[in-house]
Amino acid sequence: MPKPLVHFGFNYPAAFGLNTQEQDESLDPKWATTAINFVFDQNGRLAARKGTKRVNASALTGDITVKTIHEYIDKGANSLIILTTDTKIYKVVGDVFTDITGTITTPTDGHWQFTNFNGACVGHQDGHNPIVMATVGGSFVDATGTQYSGSSVITAGGRLWTILGSDLRYSDLLINDFATGSAGVYDLSIYWKGGMDVPVAIAEFNGHLVVFGKNNIIVYSDVTSSATIVENISGIGCAARDSIQAIGNDLIFLSSKGVIALSRLIQEKSMPERDVSKNVRDYLLGYVNSSSGAQVKSSYNKKEGFYLLSFPNSNKVFHFDVRAALPDGSFRVTEWQTTFTSMTTTLLDTLLLGSEDGHVLSYQGYLDNALSGGTGGVGYTLDYFSPWNDFGQEAANYEKMVKRSSVHITGGYGYILSLKWKFDFDTSKTYSIIFPTEDGEWSEFGVGEYAIAEFGTGSSNREIKAPLKGSGRVMQIGLVTTTVGSEFGLQRVDVQAKLGKLNV
Repeated sequence: MPKPLVHFGFNYPAAFGLNTQEQDESLDPKWATTAINFVFDQNGRLAARKGTKRVNASALTGDITVKTIHEYIDKGANSLIILTTDTKIYKVVGDVFTDITGTITTPTDGHWQFTNFNGACVGHQDGHNPIVMATVGGSFVDATGTQYSGSSVITAGGRLWTILGSDLRYSDLLINDFATGSAGVYDLSIYWKGGMDVPVAIAEFNGHLVVFGKNNIIVYSDVTSSATIVENISGIGCAARDSIQAIGNDLIFLSSKGVIALSRLIQEKSMPERDVSKNVRDYLLGYVNSSSGAQVKSSYNKKEGFYLLSFPNSNKVFHFDVRAALPDGSFRVTEWQTTFTSMTTTLLDTLLLGSEDGHVLSYQGYLDNALSGGTGGVGYTLDYFSPWNDFGQEAANYEKMVKRSSVHITGGYGYILSLKWKFDFDTSKTYSIIFPTEDGEWSEFGVGEYAIAEFGTGSSNREIKAPLKGSGRVMQIGLVTTTVGSEFGLQRVDVQAKLGKLNV
């Protein structure tokens, strides 16, 4: 009697996101071992990230890498986008960039941190004089009065706060001066572990003031001159100033141990509960350890529901879906292969991204680097691979001879798709089939074979069918394509196989 076909199928592939911690094990098929240039749509499906469109019509010249982007909002609610390079500061009006460096002492680095304070825009950076721009129509000048060139600056409680060495300093009320009136200082060396730490950043968190060192976190009760310490956490700190983002009622930041949610850190006091990047921790930390903290950038976009963490020197962005945590407390993660040297989200939820080639980009469309007028742009690769799967308990110990597959996608019109699969943890041999556009001819490469596809014409949901070949006890299946300017999503994957010999 011929052996029956066994079926292996799952809806919403990679619904749990990327798992590199256990990628060499047999996992639930709702994980992914590769998920490049994807996000999660509102239904939880793996979908193509959006592309980028240039904001400026002409690229910057000379010193062109955009290091910081900031939205300056004055007392009249007028908004102005400001960006920096290592030696210049520009404002953005429409698609034109105008130099507003002004009369400041010539900068040598572009990693400024800006804050809007009492109608003005104030900038601080290590080793530089603090700077200020009084109106959206003005330009920058060196700040006057008593100033400290701290590594971080924020506005909280009507004061400027900056950190320099072991000193947390705060300005006079509504005045950019750190020596007059009610200005003052807190000595952090009393509380740093071992009496000293390297200051990284300051942030406000639920009415509290949080001071981050490399290996310590101090939480003050409020943002007044009479604040007291309510939390003193040692053994963990912040690895990158610009990784800190307020997300709802929480504060997310990059540490040397992963991406951390401050609220869980305070509540749980244990590493497994506070690391929202636990499923990609070792992979992520490889980029942390090879990057300068000043280069790491981030943004939280409420509209898109994600936190982005960029490592520009490695052409890598980690995408965290923050709309809902997984049962283990972590966030769903994918990775993007692209270089963003800076990023910010405006009050209107527009995501702006800095580039190495003198452009600011907006997050839109499904092609990268489209011109400001809307033409041009290039496709980017979407790459998905499932975990290794043994087809379930009853078939787990049998050799499986795969026969056919069915992949359900959303959108994808005009795409050329490549279905790939492997067996038995052997990454050196990959079977693959290329699916062309609707009117094309089938082709073969690698050790794949010809396929049949069925594309629906009346709906955005489509099914692709293909015969498979090869055998093994466990199987991994994936899909690779390049965007062509329209949306793409992955709905379901099915595989049928005949059982072979029993492997015990």
